Amino acid sequence: MISDMMKARVLLAVAEGQSLASAAEANGLSPSRGRDALNRLCRKLRMPGHVAEIHANGQVYRDAALKIIHDPKHALRRGLRDKLVRFLELRSAEDLTPGYVSNMTAPFMLDVGFSRDAVSEIQEWLLANGTRFKRQAPKAGTQTQTATSAALLLDAFGFDVIAAKAALDELKSSGD
Repeated sequence: MISDMMKARVLLAVAEGQSLASAAEANGLSPSRGRDALNRLCRKLRMPGHVAEIHANGQVYRDAALKIIHDPKHALRRGLRDKLVRFLELRSAEDLTPGYVSNMTAPFMLDVGFSRDAVSEIQEWLLANGTRFKRQAPKAGTQTQTATSAALLLDAFGFDVIAAKAALDELKSSGD
């Protein structure tokens, strides 16, 4: 699923004069997925989704896109945002803020059923908004395996993970 933030970036690029294909490609989407994203967002905004209309009224579309881009709640995929709202028992997505979510820990989120990818996406959202999950070392089992997999993947891409490996080795030895 494409986040509203990504859809808004495509809309903004088109409103600034780019073709739909180049706007989609610039945002890592195929032209057909870019068209779908643009149509869905325009439908949600109750605005025509035709490229000619967007080019003709660029400022109106640009303002609508920027409003979404600058709103932190739109950075998360709608499914993940809705799951967080349900899990945190919030009244609506309007109540979902990075400050509130940053009171959680990544191990807790994994324990209650959020996937590794979801926890990574939430952490990315938190970092983009100047905060992060509360720090907590992973517990033995799947949490340690997840952290080890992440360190190994970073190592495979050539990142310096000496400190991470040392911390994980210390956790493993203290658990024995």
